Amino acid sequence: MLFRSLFGAGVSYRTNYTLDVKQHRENPRNWMVQLDIAPESTNDAPLPYKIELQVVGIFDVTPEVEEQDMGRVVYNQGGALLYSAAREYLLTLTGRGPWPPFALNIATFAPFTDRTIKQKPKTNTKSSSTKKKHTAKRKD
Repeated sequence: MLFRSLFGAGVSYRTNYTLDVKQHRENPRNWMVQLDIAPESTNDAPLPYKIELQVVGIFDVTPEVEEQDMGRVVYNQGGALLYSAAREYLLTLTGRGPWPPFALNIATFAPFTDRTIKQKPKTNTKSSSTKKKHTAKRKD
C-alpha cells in the first residue's frame, strides 16, 4: 500500500538478487555470504532510484549446528539477515532524498536445501561457492 500512494498505481518492479555463499578453506565453521541486489522496473514507469547494492556478511557457525546442516543454515539465515539489513538501509537512505522512500520487496531464502549449497570438498582445494540468481516481484 505504501508504494501505491508514493509512486502511483502504475509502478511495477522486481527485485533481482544474487546470493553467493562461500565456506572458508581451513575453518569449515566460517562462512562468507555476499548478496547483490538490483531492483528494476517491469513496465514503462521508471523507478525513482537506480539501485545496485552489495552486502557482505561473515558468519561463524556455532558448534550446536551439525556439519551437514551448516550450508543450509548459512544460506537461509545469512541471506535473510543480509536482505533485511539491505532493505532497512535502502528505506532509510532513500527516505532522506528528494523522492519518496524505496523499500525492497519481502524475500525468503528458506526454500533452498542442501542441494543448493556446495560445501567445501573434503580434499584440499579452493573454497566452495554457490551463486544463485533470484527475483522477487512486486506489482501495485
